[in-house]
Amino acid sequence: EKLFSDELNSMGARERGTYRKMSAAELTEALFPEYKCLALLANLAVAPAARGSGLGRRLCARCDEAADDWELPAIMLQVELANAPARKLYEAAGYGAVFANA
Repeated sequence: EKLFSDELNSMGARERGTYRKMSAAELTEALFPEYKCLALLANLAVAPAARGSGLGRRLCARCDEAADDWELPAIMLQVELANAPARKLYEAAGYGAVFANA
């Protein structure tokens, strides 16, 4: 936020106005092309009693919809490598590993 704030505050009103209707992803690309704006899915949890009901998949689908609504190009997952049930859910929902920090 500070990067955006500093950059936008350094501009005049007319120049700032050119960025006013841009999505977060478009604004990031325009002002900071070296960065990518991604959605982050972390700490998704389903109560034990609700596991196996499809709730986790529906929550993942809603995250996908939100990323699309916000015009973000991808979702970054944050999940412990040892959390096999979560990894299984994400794989079943169509997510794939790009990077793992062991």
